[in-house]
Amino acid sequence: MKRLSHALLLLLFCIIGCDFFEEEIVDVYSTGNLINQWELIKYEQGFAESLQWEKGDNTATWTFASNGILTVEINPLMSFFPLQSEGTYTFEVQDDSLFIGEKGYYHIIQNDTLIIYDKVEVDGPKATFVKE
Repeated sequence: MKRLSHALLLLLFCIIGCDFFEEEIVDVYSTGNLINQWELIKYEQGFAESLQWEKGDNTATWTFASNGILTVEINPLMSFFPLQSEGTYTFEVQDDSLFIGEKGYYHIIQNDTLIIYDKVEVDGPKATFVKE
C-alpha cells in the first residue's frame, strides 16, 4: 500500500511538472513577449573580443511592434552594425526562430533579456538585449 501511494505521488508530480515545463516553452517563444523596445548590451562573434555596454548607453535599440515591423536605431558613434543596419524590417516568429526580412536567427527570451543568435558554434553572431 505504501508503494502504491508513493507511485501515485510520483506520477502526480510528473504530470504537474510536465505541464509547467510545456507552458514555459510556449511562453518563451511567443511573439507577445518579443513586442517591446530592446537595447543592445552585448555583441559576440566568433573569436573576436566581446563588446559590452551598460544599459542606458543607447548603442542600438530594436523595437518590435505588434504589426510585425522591427525598427532598428543605431547610435551614430557605433563603428559597426550588429546583425541589421538601421531601418525598418518585417519580422516573424516560428518556434525558436526569428525571421527578420528573409534572414533567420534563433532567439530566446529570459525575463527581461532577449538573445538573438545564429550558428555561434561556427563564428556566428550572438546579440544580447535588455528591455528598455
